[in-house]
Amino acid sequence: MDENLKKLISWKTKAWKSKDMASWYAWRMAENVGTNQLMNAVETGLIEKFIVGSEVLDVGIGTGRASLPLLKKGLHITGIDSSQAMLDECKRLADNLPIQLRIGDVCALPFAEKSFDSLISLNVMTHFPHWREVLSEWCRVVKPAGRIVFDIYSIDHLSSVEGHTVTVDDLIKRGAGLFNMHLAAAELFKFADEAGLRVASITPYGSVSIGQYRRFNAAAALNTLNSWQRHMAWLTVDESLFDALLFIERNLFACLTTKTTGRYMVALDNEPDRAGNQQLQQRLAEVDRLLASKVALEKLAPHLLLPMDAWKAEFARHMAPLRNRVVAYLILTSFLGEPTAIDFASFFGESRGAELDEWLKAELDRWSEHKNFERWANVSSLQPVAQRIGAPIAGCMEHEYSRIMMNAQNIAGADL
Repeated sequence: MDENLKKLISWKTKAWKSKDMASWYAWRMAENVGTNQLMNAVETGLIEKFIVGSEVLDVGIGTGRASLPLLKKGLHITGIDSSQAMLDECKRLADNLPIQLRIGDVCALPFAEKSFDSLISLNVMTHFPHWREVLSEWCRVVKPAGRIVFDIYSIDHLSSVEGHTVTVDDLIKRGAGLFNMHLAAAELFKFADEAGLRVASITPYGSVSIGQYRRFNAAAALNTLNSWQRHMAWLTVDESLFDALLFIERNLFACLTTKTTGRYMVALDNEPDRAGNQQLQQRLAEVDRLLASKVALEKLAPHLLLPMDAWKAEFARHMAPLRNRVVAYLILTSFLGEPTAIDFASFFGESRGAELDEWLKAELDRWSEHKNFERWANVSSLQPVAQRIGAPIAGCMEHEYSRIMMNAQNIAGADL
């Protein structure tokens, strides 16, 4: 193994061993502000959805965020972590419930072969570049037809938003403190076929906090804008907004692909299924094709987790409050890199769809009239976009747009 890779793995392994870090992590995971609570609901919900059997090993258990809810439901939980401080905190939070905790390494599990029905690991694989070796070790301790569930950052998403192929080597060069492991879905499928595993599920998530979505009038990603952070601050006190975003995560983005969100949850079955893996790859490729043109909800119907009528009715209920519609509008006009990529009427109904169309027209008008207009830029002229939303730019403006749109590096953001 490359020496720099060894140093990175060692740094990541030791980073969480201090008692202060364990206490901070426990507080951070329980902190009810911003998107933390939403991410926790999505991640722990996916863990619970995909586990099988009752004997569960949690690798990198930390303070027990993924496992303690399962423990309370009667499952038999064993956890390992490289940090005794983390295990101590987990034991305290377990509050005398029976849980087995041991010191251990992600790549050298202190258990016999075929010991567990499921192995779960939350926010662990995201730290380590030697994922193949780690997964091979995890497979060793899982029973035949048992399941491995873990999350990982998406290099497909990162490459898509940056407009070029990003490699793990590129990420390693950023330094240990900034490194997060990103994995391409194609690499995962290749490994699964070679290792005799079935990819039971790939579930994208993290749209509101991890996705690197670029608004047409902003240089920074949506989730870094002050205006977006103000919206997300409402999650603490606005249960309706929280439920709306949870619905969008679970019933829209979860049905899309690894290009559309910054993270995804993987469920692997410890049995070979090349045909099944190929079928899932084909489904993901089909969704990518659907997203490459104007997206109507009806196109996505075969891939949704709810019947179309039920989906629309539930979405309409969540979109009744104005704040919820504003947040959904910001996501839907950003995540595909094209503000007109979504057929609003298909998702929101004719009346509210028309309302959002008007918002986009008004935003474009505001954008063009802003005092800092000449500092803004885009990859190409906005004339085609403006025409598609029914707000064409006057002929006398086209030259000015073309002149200003030349340099994509100088985009300046604007609050909605």
